[in-house]
Amino acid sequence: MITALAAFLAGILTIADGAAAIAHRDSEGLPPATTYYFSVSHLPESERDRALTALRLVLPSLSLEPTIDYQTIHPAGDGLYWIDTAAFGWQNRFPIVAARNPYAILARGKPSLVLRADWFVTFATDAKESTSYYDLLFGATPTSRDDFLSRVGVVRVPGQSFGMIEGNSGVILSKKRWIESFGMRSGYAYGTRDSSTVRGENDPLARPDGSFRHEAEEWIIGIPKTHVGSGVRGALQVYFLSDAAGRIQAAAPANIATDYTRVRFGASEVRNAVSCISCHAEGLIDTKQHEIRELIADGVEIYAKDAKERQRIEAFHLSDLSAELRADRQQFAAIVQAATGKIPREAVADFVATVKQYDADLTPERAAAELGVTVEDLTAATAYGQNTGKPINPRLVAIAHRKTIPRTSWESVFADAAGIVQLWRSRP
Repeated sequence: MITALAAFLAGILTIADGAAAIAHRDSEGLPPATTYYFSVSHLPESERDRALTALRLVLPSLSLEPTIDYQTIHPAGDGLYWIDTAAFGWQNRFPIVAARNPYAILARGKPSLVLRADWFVTFATDAKESTSYYDLLFGATPTSRDDFLSRVGVVRVPGQSFGMIEGNSGVILSKKRWIESFGMRSGYAYGTRDSSTVRGENDPLARPDGSFRHEAEEWIIGIPKTHVGSGVRGALQVYFLSDAAGRIQAAAPANIATDYTRVRFGASEVRNAVSCISCHAEGLIDTKQHEIRELIADGVEIYAKDAKERQRIEAFHLSDLSAELRADRQQFAAIVQAATGKIPREAVADFVATVKQYDADLTPERAAAELGVTVEDLTAATAYGQNTGKPINPRLVAIAHRKTIPRTSWESVFADAAGIVQLWRSRP
């Protein structure tokens, strides 16, 4: 079946293998209607393995279904890979995301079922760019932090959480953050409370009972996953950002947190979830400074209004959160390796490299390659289009004159470029 599929797809390519491959659900011998395809054929050989690793990491991370054996890509030949969206619980969700594909080319009135791997891992993980991250996870965007927690199965029970005040955070600009672990039947759940400044009512050290004020929150949930083939059990992480009131945020306020990986466009803005994925290269980040423990070691006593309150504060702050974090990182590492064949740091490095390369400005050579032609061919096609009186987008003319083009601009003119190339190829 796969050999026939590859031959069929190869026979109807109109431009580049990945960018314009058209798969028809009603064609005899093809997989069922829940099948979609990913392509890396438009990428240089040096980038393909990284993009495939990123895809193998991202796909199961965007599903709440538990078994990752089926949440992977399958070779279809010629740089194409297929997935069964039913294995992810995406039967009705994936078409919504696929409809946003800027590289889709119509054939016989039907849209391409092939998505570029580099576009998908970038687009589907950036909640600031679209709702695709939540569309795939939940079928809808959570209305609030509490709605998100409910959807992933987290129940916050007073008195049953524990955590710490971190004193030297590498992400939060104020360097201090409240980290709290919440119980789940399986997997794990962590929430933070963060502020731009830490003093007075915003200082968790002054109110270790948790009654301090804060401005933003980050939520990291380990979704239970199993790899039946190897027997490995673990968790993949989903992320959520909100303000103190629980209202959803696509990005963290710039005066509170920074993305030191600068994964999107070289900017330090923390975007959900693409920045979270790139920062959490080994799952949960190990804590650097446990302020309450250090104060107690220096002889400072915890103040509480009564013995019961003191016991509750001690139970929260003096539990060994580091041991919990290590165990949860092991869960993450086990499943990432089962899904990608690489350790988490390597897999996430491939993800980051794929996103950064996708976001980079396109040289004329790269733009032409993504259309499956040479720069000379693209120049000729642009000139031919102009000579036939076809309106040509100025950005395409710029490429033809050896100028670079921003990725976002290329997305907006790709269909026009493909049309010009098709027109040129079909010239008398």
